[in-house]
Amino acid sequence: MLIQRPFYFWIQRLLYLFSNAVLILLFLLLPFQKRFRAFLSEFSDRMVPDGLVLPDFFYRHIEFFPGDLVIFVLVLLVLLQAPKTLGSKLFTAPVRWLVLFCLTAFFSIALSPARHYLLQYVRLLQFSTMILLFCAIEYIVAQNRIRQLIKWIAWTVVITIGIQCIIACIQYFSQSPLGLHKMGEPPLHWFSFPNPGKQRWIFDQFSHFQLPLNVLYRATGLFSHPNVFGGFLFFSLLNASYLYVIHQEKWIKWVLIPLIFLHFLGLSISFCRAAMIACIIGTIIWTVIQYFWMEDFSYRKEMKKVWLLFFISSIICLALFQQQFFNRGGIINYNQVAQYADEERIVYQEVALKMIKANPWLGIGFNNFQLFNDPIQFGLFLCAKVHNIYLLVAVETGIIGFIFFGAFLFSILKKAIQKPFSQEQAVFLSIFIGFLWIGCCDYYFVEQMYGKILFFTSLALLNAIAQKTTILQPYHLKKRAFLPRS
Repeated sequence: MLIQRPFYFWIQRLLYLFSNAVLILLFLLLPFQKRFRAFLSEFSDRMVPDGLVLPDFFYRHIEFFPGDLVIFVLVLLVLLQAPKTLGSKLFTAPVRWLVLFCLTAFFSIALSPARHYLLQYVRLLQFSTMILLFCAIEYIVAQNRIRQLIKWIAWTVVITIGIQCIIACIQYFSQSPLGLHKMGEPPLHWFSFPNPGKQRWIFDQFSHFQLPLNVLYRATGLFSHPNVFGGFLFFSLLNASYLYVIHQEKWIKWVLIPLIFLHFLGLSISFCRAAMIACIIGTIIWTVIQYFWMEDFSYRKEMKKVWLLFFISSIICLALFQQQFFNRGGIINYNQVAQYADEERIVYQEVALKMIKANPWLGIGFNNFQLFNDPIQFGLFLCAKVHNIYLLVAVETGIIGFIFFGAFLFSILKKAIQKPFSQEQAVFLSIFIGFLWIGCCDYYFVEQMYGKILFFTSLALLNAIAQKTTILQPYHLKKRAFLPRS
């Protein structure tokens, strides 16, 4: 017995360290979610049942991402540590609502015209892995000191997205891709808008530089779309601000200042309106929590510095790209470019509402939006999905699925607004509110691998932080408490 106990202890300790490392790796690999589908292409083509007509723009291949492998390893490590604990979490709020949503999605497929199409069940199975990821993250947070873990995650995110900002700057100022398509880089010409002046920023006016074309390409980094890049920039910006607030070392603050400005630069050249508004919303929510809900007053001075840093960065970027913002529209003015984009979204929403009215309870079936949507609407060719996760959920899984998905979000929010607040709880609640806004404008949180990992890991961290019994920063303390330096 004396020999077995130390051996068991070290095995558990090793699994604990590995699970933490794999969680950090998941955030590190967020931008590198390239599809792997070649080895299953032939099988995917054979899965299409007779009589089911697939539009050309429907993605019909079974695909896997690096994130799938990392999630599998992470869940396996947690299962080896606490199989009963992980299983019991499936029946507790908020996870049970997500389980019920996935069951509803299954029946929505089974009762739809695509009931014999195996790909739809595969897509649902891939989405369901977010349940296991959610439970695994909750367990890992429960075994850790919150601040130490969140600092590691925040630094990983900020550095990773900072590198994406550098890639985006090279893309933007060269107005060409870097040839990293094997790492997921999309063609930049997909994301352009009219640029009559043929200039990239204000310094092109002084040097009389002009681009060969009268369009401007938005930067994406290695993400699939500038709007996806913008959502990650919002997430990383609040993580960088969190690090600035909690670190007392001046040299770390001086490292973070250029990183935060680099994020603002990346956000500017992505021209993502939803992410810009989310940054404003998230920062306001975080400030309100600091001033009205936090019992520790010592961070307010740091929050003022963050606001000043955000303001100066915004003014500089506005001065650098004023004409480009004007051409893009929707940021400092409203023009035909922004109007066309908004009208397209409105048409998608009108189509979605008609679908909900026609199939109210279980919807048209999970992942079926593109199969049963008339792509020609009001002179527009609609080859994507409705740019709203709430409407998309209601369309594909009906009112029942929408209720379960809404209950999942509400149960997290209800738990997250409980006092006392830690800095970690405050920043992830602010991120959550910002994500709710982005969900009104786009659908990648429930559709693309990038978005699903970002959305559900953030929600899992918020929920786990809010329910952890041991709070690193007790509410009755009025002085800042820092972890000892390692």
